[in-house]
Amino acid sequence: MKVHAKKLQIILAGLGIWWLVVPIERYLMEDGWRIMSWGFPVIAVAIGLIVLCFQLRKYELGVLVWTPLAFFIGWILFSVTPAFFGELGAGGMSGGGAPLGGVAMLLLLFISVASLAAFIFCLISFPRNINWALLGFSLVNCAAIAVVLGVTAEAESREIITIKVLDRDNRPVAGASVRYSVYGYGPGGSRPGTPEISGRPMETNADGFVSIRSKRTRHEVFIEVGKAGYQFILVNLGMQYYDKYPDSRDIKISILRNNEPASMSSNSLPEERAIGMTQGRIPPASPLVITLLLPSMKDGLRSLRFKDISRVHIRGDEHSYRFLDFRTGFFTNNSSSDLRFDFVSNSEIKITALHGGGVLQVPRAINSTSYIPPYEQMMQIAPVMGYTESVILDNSRIPDPWLYFRNADGTRFVRLSVYGYSAAKDNSGNLSVQYWLSLDGSRNLLFDPALAVE
Repeated sequence: MKVHAKKLQIILAGLGIWWLVVPIERYLMEDGWRIMSWGFPVIAVAIGLIVLCFQLRKYELGVLVWTPLAFFIGWILFSVTPAFFGELGAGGMSGGGAPLGGVAMLLLLFISVASLAAFIFCLISFPRNINWALLGFSLVNCAAIAVVLGVTAEAESREIITIKVLDRDNRPVAGASVRYSVYGYGPGGSRPGTPEISGRPMETNADGFVSIRSKRTRHEVFIEVGKAGYQFILVNLGMQYYDKYPDSRDIKISILRNNEPASMSSNSLPEERAIGMTQGRIPPASPLVITLLLPSMKDGLRSLRFKDISRVHIRGDEHSYRFLDFRTGFFTNNSSSDLRFDFVSNSEIKITALHGGGVLQVPRAINSTSYIPPYEQMMQIAPVMGYTESVILDNSRIPDPWLYFRNADGTRFVRLSVYGYSAAKDNSGNLSVQYWLSLDGSRNLLFDPALAVE
C-alpha cells in the first residue's frame, strides 16, 4: 500500500496525539479536586470528538479518531459499570459495609450512564469508509496506551511498609508474628472479598523490624501483630482517594478478643473481632514506617462498669442536677458526688473534680504528650500524673478528647466521653456522658462490651 508523505504524517500524528492520555490521566489522578474541576472540560472534549467522528465517517482517516474514542469509552464503561452494580449489591447505597459511600456511588452511576451514552454514539458513528490496516494500527496503539496506563498506575500504588515493634518499655520485640492483607476499593477492588495482597506470617528481626509490600491510594491495609506472652493487635491503615488527596491516612489500632489471630478470609473481615484502642492520622511516606507498641498480657481486656447517660438537662441555677456520682451512676444535685459540670459557652463545658479528685484531658487520636507515654495512651491506661482540679472541654474539637478521672487517694479511675451543647443565655444545656469505671482500682480502662458489668 503506497502511502504519501503527508498522509503518513497525519497518521503518525493521529496515533501519537492519543498518548497525551497518559500524562493527563496521571495529572488528574493525583488529586480528586482536579478531577472535579476538569470534569466538564473532559466531557466537552469527549462530546467534540464524538461530533468529529460523525463528520469524518466518510473519510478513511476518520478511524484515527473513532477507534481510540470507542476503545477508551468502552474501557471506562466495562470497568466502572460492573463496579457500580457490585457495590450496589453489597449495600453501597445504604452504607451496609460496602467501601463506597453515597456520593461515590452517585459518581459511579453518572460515569456509567454517560459512558454508555457515549459508547452508543460511537457505534452509530462507525466509519463507512474503513481502512482495516489503519484500524489495526490504531487498535494496537490503544492497547499500548492502556498497558502503559496500567503499569504506571500499578507502580504509583506500590508501597513498602516497615513495622517497628516495641514493648511497653520501648524495647524491640524480636520474633513477633506479622500477617497482613491489602484490600482494594472502587472499580476492580476486592473489598469486601479476597485481598489483593496477603502475606504469610513474617517475623520481626532482632531490632523489632519487618517490612511488607503493600499498596496505597485506594487500598486499605490490615496488619496483625502478636507473640507468645503478648496481646495480639490489629492495625487498620486507611486509604487515600488519590495520590495527593487527602494528605494523610487514617490509622486505627485495636486489640483482638480472646488474644487469637483475626480471620482474614474472604467471608470475614479482619476488624470484626477487634476492640478499638486508639486512632489517628499519619502522613504518607515512602517507605512508610509505623511504630507499634505490643501490649503485655497483664494489660489485656477486663471487666469494667459501663454507663451511658444521654441527654441530661443542666439548668443554669445551682439546684440543677449537674453532679455525677460514680457510686450510683446517676446525676444528682448533691455536691458530695465526684464531678460537677457547668456550661461556659455553646460548646465548652467546665468539668470540676470534687473532694480532692482530679481530671485530665487526653487526645483521642494518637498524639504523644509530655506526661502520657504513647503505650498508655494506646491501651487507654489512665495516667498517673497530670490531673488538675478542673478542665474546659471544647466539644467543637473533632475528635473530642478522652477525659480521665482519679479520686483523691488514687483507688478509683474512670475514663469518660462527654458531649454537650448549650444554646441558652443562662448557660443551661443538654449533656451526654459515657464512662468506664475500673472495678478493682486498676488504671487499665480498655473496654470490651462482652465483659461489661452493670
